[in-house]
Formats: sequence, structure tokens, C-alpha cells
Amino acid sequence: QYTASFENTKSLVFDGTTASMTMPDVTSGTEYKPTASASVFAWVKLPDWNVTPIQTFFSTFRSGGGYLMQYDNKRLKTTIRIGSSTKQVSGGYNKLRIGGTQGTSNGWHHVGFTFDGQYITQYVDGVADAQASSNPIDLGSAGNTINYGTIFQGLHVGVRYGTTVEMLNGTHDDMAVWSNALTAAEVLAIYNSGTVT
Repeated sequence: QYTASFENTKSLVFDGTTASMTMPDVTSGTEYKPTASASVFAWVKLPDWNVTPIQTFFSTFRSGGGYLMQYDNKRLKTTIRIGSSTKQVSGGYNKLRIGGTQGTSNGWHHVGFTFDGQYITQYVDGVADAQASSNPIDLGSAGNTINYGTIFQGLHVGVRYGTTVEMLNGTHDDMAVWSNALTAAEVLAIYNSGTVT
């Protein structure tokens, strides 16, 4: 279900107050919740990258677990529940603002993360986010899995899972979820092949 509008009949536009989209998990129960390894990416655009209210790009995260990517106080932030602990990568301050070192002429950015069982790596525009704290996060050993808790109701876009706050005021396109950790070269190739208008 979705309440967002479309831009150029392709990209979803969220208004920051009521628009959101939910992709329910209705078949095998694994479409949006890879466990042993994962990659989740999307193209996003904000009208102003200097905003301070929290903007949620995508989320399966609730108190029991899952993953979440937000723009929080001008920083890109990835949160993942691994076992019984929450791990977080927080990007460089104001890195995505238009005119900044990573700014793009039309305001679009390709953002996401990979998880391979040991490392969580946050990416911005095809490369690992060098300004992020502890990027990648090293969990110390291989074989870790993402914990989704006991309740899972799909993937939420433009709003934090289970809430009506921290909503996206911006545009979202070409989101994808993989059940494997993409390599750095694969992430860069996806970014370079993207044409978002």
C-alpha cells in the first residue's frame, strides 16, 4: 500500500507528514528481510539537504530488530539489529548537502548498506562513506545474522516502521534489496548505471 505521489511517473514523492509506502511480506517471509548477508540501496532526493528533522528512507526496524536508514541531523545513518545488540554507522555531518563535497547538481544521492555477516558498510554515491564513524563496523567474527524480532510486517519506505514520525519529505526511487553483500565494485557499477531524473 502507498500514499505517496509520483514524480515523472517513476519516482515516489513523500510529503513528510502523511505519505508513506509499505511493501508487505506476503509470500515466503524473506523478501525484505535477508539475514546472513544483505544489501539495501535506493536513490533519494531531499528538497534541502540542510534539514535537521529526521528523514526515514527505508525501515524494517522496530524495538525487536531489523534495519533502518535515515538522514538524521544532516548525517546519513544506518542502524541494524545484530543478535541482541544494535549497531549503527553514522555518516559525516552535512556530507549530502547540495554544494557539499558529495553534492550532486540535481540533489539525488544513491545510499545504502551491505552486510556480510561480519562487516556493515554504509555507501554514498557508489563508494564506502569515508566520513562515517567506524565504517565498516567490524563485528569481530563471521556468521552474524540480522535479528528481526518476533514481529515483521514488511518493508516501510518514507516512514520508520511502526510509527507515523520521522517521515520522509523528499523523493525515492529504484530501491532494491539483495540477500547477499554486494562487493564495492558492484555497488559502484550500480551507482554509475543509475539515471534518475
